[in-house]
Amino acid sequence: MHHPAKSTQIKTVRIFVSSTFRDMHAERDYLNRFVFPELRSRCQKQSIEFVGVDLRWGVTEEEVEQHGALEFCLNEIKKCNFFISLLGDRYGWIPPPDEIPQEFYQAAHQKVDSTNENATWLDEWYRLDETVEPAVYRLRDHKVPIDITEKLIDFWEKVKLPHASDSITALEIIHGAFESSDPETSTFFYFRNPGIHTHPHYPESLVPIFAEQDPHRKNKLTQLKQLIRNLADGRTIIREYNAEYTGLRIDPTFLHSNLGSNELETLKKGVIQPQDWPALSHEVQKAIETHGIVALSDMDELGKQITEDLWAAIETKLEQSVESSGVSNQKQTYTTTIGCDR
Repeated sequence: MHHPAKSTQIKTVRIFVSSTFRDMHAERDYLNRFVFPELRSRCQKQSIEFVGVDLRWGVTEEEVEQHGALEFCLNEIKKCNFFISLLGDRYGWIPPPDEIPQEFYQAAHQKVDSTNENATWLDEWYRLDETVEPAVYRLRDHKVPIDITEKLIDFWEKVKLPHASDSITALEIIHGAFESSDPETSTFFYFRNPGIHTHPHYPESLVPIFAEQDPHRKNKLTQLKQLIRNLADGRTIIREYNAEYTGLRIDPTFLHSNLGSNELETLKKGVIQPQDWPALSHEVQKAIETHGIVALSDMDELGKQITEDLWAAIETKLEQSVESSGVSNQKQTYTTTIGCDR
C-alpha cells in the first residue's frame, strides 16, 4: 500500500525583531516603511500572505499588568522561527526579576535574615504562586517605582539570581538565539558601529539615549556582543552596519504654537539639521530632547541587507517545505513580530 509522504509544510513563519527603544527608532521605522512592504510584495507574488505585527502598538496595558512586558515578549518569541536583533551602544532597560523559584526565594530570604538584616520588605513586592509546578514567587505589581526597581535588581544580583541584572533586550536575545526550543530558528544580528553621539552638533543631553553611561552595563553589553559573536552555527548571521547622525525629528504637536519664523522654516524641512540646532529656542530644544527622534543616514543600505538576508532565509524554508511536502503552490502565512521596546 502506498502511504503519502508526511507533510512538514510551513503554514506560518514569524519573525521577531528585538532592539532597545529610542536609539533604534530610525532602524525600526525603516523596517516598517520599506523592508516589510517589500517582503510582503514578494510574498504576495508567490501567493504567500505576509502579516506584520509591531508590538510597540500591540501590547495593551492590561496585558503588561497581567503578565509583565518580559513574559509577553518571551511568549511571542516562542511562536517565531526567525529572530532578528538590532544592537547599538545601549544595553537597555533592566526590569526587576518577575519570577523567582520558591526554594531560591526562601533560601535568599533566610540568608539575609541570618545576617541580622531585614528582608521582609521583599514580601511587599512578591507573592507565592502555587498554581504552577514548581511553585514560584511573582511580582505583585508590574508598576514598580524606579527606586524599588533598582533596590530589587541590586538585591537579586547580590544573591546571584541568574539573569537578575539582564536587560529585556539581553533576555530576548538569550531566549531567542540561545535557548530557542525550535532547532530550525534562524537568527540575524545587526551591530551598529559606534560613534553616533560623537558628531560635533549632537545634543549633549541626548548622549545617554545612544551610548550606555553606566560602566557595569557597558561591560555587560560588551560581554553580550562577544557571546553573540561566538555563535558558530549555520543558523546565525552576524553583520555590522554604519549610520551617521543627520539631525532630529519631532511631531509638531509636541511644540507650542508661538514659534518664530526661523523655527517654522527649520521644521518644514522634516529633519532639524545639526547646524540648525543652536538657533532654536531653549523651549523648543527641551521639547525635542524629550519627544524628538534622532535621524540617521544609511538606513537604505541596512534595509537592503536585511531584505536580502530575510528573503534568502524565507526562500530556503519554502524550498525545504516543498521538498518535504511535495506541494508547490500552497498559500502560507508570514507573521512579522517587532519585539517589545524600552
